[in-house]
Amino acid sequence: MRKTICALLAGLLLFPAAVSASPWDLASLSDRQLADLARAVAAERQERFKRGGYLAFGEVCGIFLGLKHMEIQRRNGRDLLVLVMDFSHSREDTQSYLWAADTKVLQDGEECRASFDFLHCSQDNRLLDIGKGETIEVAEAFELLSASPVEIRMDAAWNWGEAEPVWVTLDLPG
Repeated sequence: MRKTICALLAGLLLFPAAVSASPWDLASLSDRQLADLARAVAAERQERFKRGGYLAFGEVCGIFLGLKHMEIQRRNGRDLLVLVMDFSHSREDTQSYLWAADTKVLQDGEECRASFDFLHCSQDNRLLDIGKGETIEVAEAFELLSASPVEIRMDAAWNWGEAEPVWVTLDLPG
């Protein structure tokens, strides 16, 4: 028993030395090297999410949006593009998609109007507050103007130029 306790104490005392001698000491890197490392980490994160099945995704001002899929619904003589997304955040207080995120769809250079006349099991989730690190599926719809590709802009609602929104151009689903 004494040997076990001594081994644990020795491990705890030697752990900080092992960590400080780690090959991941970032203090010795220049600003350029740190920026390159940050870009490489972001690219790797995007690749991992792509393998997870998102059509587009990004984190803007602590808000994460991942576009899972799109569908077209015909409602009252209009074609609607329904976007189904994962929403998460890293903020301390609870957030809802409706108040935290800002998604826009453009087609042929014009902004498509948001529509509430659609059916999806996740459409009411836009109002739900979720805690830090939780993820919820949300759905939002936009009136299509034509059959041409769409540009989708995913942003934080309160982004005052702090970060670049996520832009993606996609063909409409078959």
